[in-house]
Amino acid sequence: MVCGYILAFFFGMIDLSPVSDATWFTLIKPLHFGIKFDLSAVVSIGIIFIVTAIEAIGDMTSTTVGGMDRVPSDEELKGGIVGYGIANIFGALLNCMPTATFSQNAGIVSTNKVVNRKVFVQASIIILVAGLFPKLSSILTTIPYPVLGGATLSVFAAITMNGIRMITSQPLTSRNASIVGISVAIGIGFTSVAEAAANAGVVFMPQELAIAIGSSPVVLAAIFAVLMNKLIPEKEEDKAIDSKLEEVYEEIEN
Repeated sequence: MVCGYILAFFFGMIDLSPVSDATWFTLIKPLHFGIKFDLSAVVSIGIIFIVTAIEAIGDMTSTTVGGMDRVPSDEELKGGIVGYGIANIFGALLNCMPTATFSQNAGIVSTNKVVNRKVFVQASIIILVAGLFPKLSSILTTIPYPVLGGATLSVFAAITMNGIRMITSQPLTSRNASIVGISVAIGIGFTSVAEAAANAGVVFMPQELAIAIGSSPVVLAAIFAVLMNKLIPEKEEDKAIDSKLEEVYEEIEN
């Protein structure tokens, strides 16, 4: 990214005006926008948060698979979800929107194999300092999109491959393949229909649902995958690798 940034500078793609316009120091005012309970917002954010919690499980699994070549234990997943929820509660008090676990970070871990907590603590401190000193954070906003795109290309490729590894960790029987395929098809298909309807000025669902399930294919895909996994009967061949996973969990906990 540094090399790309320098090259972009010589091509005149760097605009440093946001840095000069930014202040040197700022403090966050908690509850700047006050507290208001809007039904559409509550429903939308509630649905999205459930889905992002499922996404967090996938990201944490992808991180341990890519960085440590193993699946996470139940205790690790529980701790991650609890920490994720607490972070969002404090974030809301500090005027932040609900956050996701950012799959690109899982891709970075898979690429560089760095899983030391000290590294993540240092990264958190850098982000905190950038939030207090707008001039520092504004420097990051000057990175051109082509540089960011080039840097994240390998990252999202790693994310895709980790996802495929997690899917193929279970036997691709008719049941399992149907759950994955139908969930992905419904997620992408419904989002495409919702986007086309919005562009045509057609309204066919309430606003709270449009925000929750019509903006991202991940939401419906996750919901349908969970429901189908619970509703479709499971046979022995569908869970042939479950015993191996249980042995891995026991080894991790011991």
